[in-house]
Amino acid sequence: FLLLSEKDAINFELASFLLEKHPELGPRIVYHVANLRFLRVMRETRVVQQCNTFNQYELAATQLAREWLIKRFNTTEHRDTVVLAGFGIFGQSILEQLERHASDAFNRVAIVDLKAEQRTLIADEQVETERQYSRHTYEGDIDDPEIWQRLFKEVVIREEEPVFVITTGDDQTNLRCAIWLRQQFKNALIISRTLAPSYFARGVCSEHSIVSVNTAELVEASIPHAWYR
Repeated sequence: FLLLSEKDAINFELASFLLEKHPELGPRIVYHVANLRFLRVMRETRVVQQCNTFNQYELAATQLAREWLIKRFNTTEHRDTVVLAGFGIFGQSILEQLERHASDAFNRVAIVDLKAEQRTLIADEQVETERQYSRHTYEGDIDDPEIWQRLFKEVVIREEEPVFVITTGDDQTNLRCAIWLRQQFKNALIISRTLAPSYFARGVCSEHSIVSVNTAELVEASIPHAWYR
């Protein structure tokens, strides 16, 4: 049973109903939860533990971290600097994956977002271990040159070029920022996200040695094989 309503309340209600009527169906019930903060509070409940929950951005972040970021970390002798431009659910999920699976591979994280302070506090709610890196937040628009000037002065302080992950909700802003960053850093890993597959974005990124990813394909690649059985 795949429960894919855009409303979490409906998915939770229907999953609870199925589980109540047919407890043996638990492992075969898969439902989407958009509100990760709510899901994590509910993680000890029966309807979460006995069924399968997922969030599209969390799935996408898992695939991105596995396919690009951790592989990059494994090729560098130093501990990397990571810049997350855009820190919504997707950006928060990326950082969570890195904390879980590569905590000893990076030593600085810079976060640029219109609500950077609030969202980092929300992300901190999910951290169960001591943070092993320094974190720098820059509240504002990624189109603001002053933010990048401060970031380059305060965070990018070594010769090693950082990893940039550009994941705001505006595809054109992500592309523009990624191309501009490539002009500043010739050897950095730069990832630009689009919400849906885009031939335009893929072509432009290829011309500038930028990794173009999109949420839809990342989610598709990360769906557990067990769900197909």
